[in-house]
Amino acid sequence: MRCLALALSLVLALPAEAQQGTGPALGAASNFGQGLREDILAGARALGVMDFRDAVYWSLVETGGRARFDDPRATWPDRVAAWGATATLTVNNGHPDYDGGATPTSPQAVAGFARHAARLALRFPNVTGIEVGNEFNSENFVTGPLKGGSLEARIAAGTALLTATRDAVQAVRPEVRVTGVGVHSIPDGWLARQLAQGGVTDALVIHPYDTPVDHLARQIGVLRRAPGAATLPVEITEFGTQDAAAAPDLLLKGHCEGARAGVSRLVWYPLHPRGDGYLGLLDDKGSPTPVGLTYAWAQKHLAGQPVAPLAPDPFTRGCLYGDHTALLWGAARPVTVPEGARATDAFGRAAAPRLDPDRVLVVTGRGLTPEVLGFGPQPLVADSFWGFDTPGGFVPVARRGDRETELTRRPGQGRGGVPWTPYLGLADDPGVRLTETVLLPGAGTAVVHRMTLPGDGVALTLDLHLSPAARSSDGVRLTVRLGDAVLADAPVAPGARLDRTLTLPPAPGAVLEIAVAPGDSATGDVTGYRFTLRR
Repeated sequence: MRCLALALSLVLALPAEAQQGTGPALGAASNFGQGLREDILAGARALGVMDFRDAVYWSLVETGGRARFDDPRATWPDRVAAWGATATLTVNNGHPDYDGGATPTSPQAVAGFARHAARLALRFPNVTGIEVGNEFNSENFVTGPLKGGSLEARIAAGTALLTATRDAVQAVRPEVRVTGVGVHSIPDGWLARQLAQGGVTDALVIHPYDTPVDHLARQIGVLRRAPGAATLPVEITEFGTQDAAAAPDLLLKGHCEGARAGVSRLVWYPLHPRGDGYLGLLDDKGSPTPVGLTYAWAQKHLAGQPVAPLAPDPFTRGCLYGDHTALLWGAARPVTVPEGARATDAFGRAAAPRLDPDRVLVVTGRGLTPEVLGFGPQPLVADSFWGFDTPGGFVPVARRGDRETELTRRPGQGRGGVPWTPYLGLADDPGVRLTETVLLPGAGTAVVHRMTLPGDGVALTLDLHLSPAARSSDGVRLTVRLGDAVLADAPVAPGARLDRTLTLPPAPGAVLEIAVAPGDSATGDVTGYRFTLRR
C-alpha cells in the first residue's frame, strides 16, 4: 500500500508544466566561426559532440553581393560533418554593405540577411537549423537604430528578420528548422508579443541565465500559456555557469527540468573557454573537463530517452529516464535505493542515498520505477523558494495600510524596467514585485507572505533570510506575526544580511505573516529573501 500511495503522490503532485516527455538532444556552443582550432576540433570529436551551435558570418563570405567559402572559419561545418555531426547556424550580425553594418532593418538589408541564411542552408547539407537573432531582447547584440530603442521596435525588427529568413530557407531546404528570435532569459511577455505579430517560428529559443534551474520547468510552463506557444518546441541554445563545482549538477538539473517542460534541445555554453569565465566542455588544451565528462555520459544515457517526472511534493525535483536512470535533488532527506541499483553524484562518484538541494543524486539500475524509489519524511512545510508560485505554501500579498491585494503573475519583459522572467506583482504598480529569490516592496507597500499553520499541532521552525541591496536608501523592515503575537520586528540596513531562526509554538490554524516593508523610502529596496518553515 505504501508503494501505491507513493506512486499516486508522484503523479498527483505534478504541476501542469511537468509532463511525460523525452530527454532533450544535447548540443555544444562552439566558436569555430571566429577561429578553427585543430585541438578543440579533435577534442570535440573525442568527447562525442554531435550537434554544434555556431556561426558562419555574413561579412566573411559575401563581398559585392557574391559569396565565397574559402576561409576555414566559413567552412568549419564541413569538418564536423566528417564524423556525422550536425550544426545549427546563428544569423544575427549585419553586413557593412547593408544599413552601414547595423542590425538590418531596411527592406534591402532584411532581404540580404535572409539570402545569406538560405545560402548557408544550401551550402552545408549537415546544417539542420538556422537560429535567427542572438539575445535580441537585450542591447548587447543589436546595433544601429535598434540599440537603445523601444521594445516594440526591436520586437518588430526581430519578427521581420525571422519571417524573411524562414521564407528564404524553406524555399530552398524546407526540412531545415528556422528558430527564434533568440532571447536572453525567459521573457514570456516579449515572446507573446512576437507571436502576436505573426512571428512564425519552428521553435522558441531561450537562454535562461536568469532562471534558477530548479524553476526552469515552471517558468517554461508559464511561457507556454502565451497564445500560440502551447505546442511550439522550445530550444535552450545557451546553458552554462561560471561555477566549476556546480557545472555537472547544473547540466543534469537542466536536462531533467528541460525534459519536464518539453524542451527539445539543450546546448551547453561553451564548448571551450572564451574568456568570460563560463565552464567549457573542453579545457583550453582540448581535454574534457568534469562537466564535459558529465555531458558525454548524459548524451549516452539521457538524451532521447522517455522521461517521467518524479515530484512527490513542491520541495523535490527529479526525473526517471526509461527504467534505468533517476536524477533527484531537493530538500534534504533520505532516499530508498532498490537493491542492485547504484547511487552516485554528478561526477560519477559513489554517493549516500540522500537528497541535497544543490547536488543531484543519480540512481542507476535495471527496472527502476517510481514505486521502488522511496523518500524519507519531508521536513519542510513551506518554502518561499521551492514553493514559489505553487499552491499550498506561502501566499504572497501586497499590503498598503489596511488594504491587501493579491500578487499575481506578471509577464517577463512585458515592459521596460521589470524582470525578464515571469514574476509576481501588481497590475497597477510595477514597482512592487516578487521573484523566486528577490522581492521589492513599493512606496508605502509591504510584501507579505502568509500561511495558515497545519493542524497536526507540531512545533515548527521558521528560518528567515533577508539581504537588502547596498543601493537601498535606508533598508527594509521585517515584521513576523503569529496570530496576534509579534514574534519579530527589526530593521535591516542596506547591504546587511539578516539570518534569524524562530521557534513557533504548536498553533494549529493560526495565521503566520512575514512582512517586508520599506523604510521611510523605497528607493533601491531590491532585497534577497528566503523563508523556510520546517518541522
